[in-house]
Amino acid sequence: MSDKKKRLRLAMQKKQRELTEQQKEQAGQDLVERIACMDFWKKSQNIGCYIAHKNELRTQKLMDLAWSQGKCVYVPVVEKSSRAMRFVRYQESDELEKGAYGIEQPRGADDGEDGSMECDCFIVPACGLDEKGYRLGMGKGYYDDFLKKHGRIACAFVAVAYRCNRVISIGPESHDMPCAIKIWV
Repeated sequence: MSDKKKRLRLAMQKKQRELTEQQKEQAGQDLVERIACMDFWKKSQNIGCYIAHKNELRTQKLMDLAWSQGKCVYVPVVEKSSRAMRFVRYQESDELEKGAYGIEQPRGADDGEDGSMECDCFIVPACGLDEKGYRLGMGKGYYDDFLKKHGRIACAFVAVAYRCNRVISIGPESHDMPCAIKIWV
């Protein structure tokens, strides 16, 4: 990873930390309002969506909307040893526990069945997001690897970010994978 990307990630994370709780809550609500009217959402029954970690754009209200519409929600589970990520079913009644990197996941998800192929769309977090759909994540490459592996699936890959994390270009490298749909709130 280039020094430029490292500096950009630090600057984007600083912007996220500077957001107030009210701004973060409002952004989560704005995300719901933006996505709810989009065709990919209306057509999707199985939603791949991250559980917000630290200062990531909050997705709880989006998952609540999915459940209220009878959709199934799948969340990522990271396996550090194999450097792989898969999506497991997450139900409204599931208890959460800390998984790899302290990211919340459904209790018992480490043994859960991989539902990645069930998903009609994936909501992908972005610390920085450019006009071409290239995203800056947390620097471990899990989502880029997942997009490479599953990018041929006929589904929508949707990168979401705070407005303050919009950039002209993240300076994509050969391993970076763009998302077709970009949303800033």
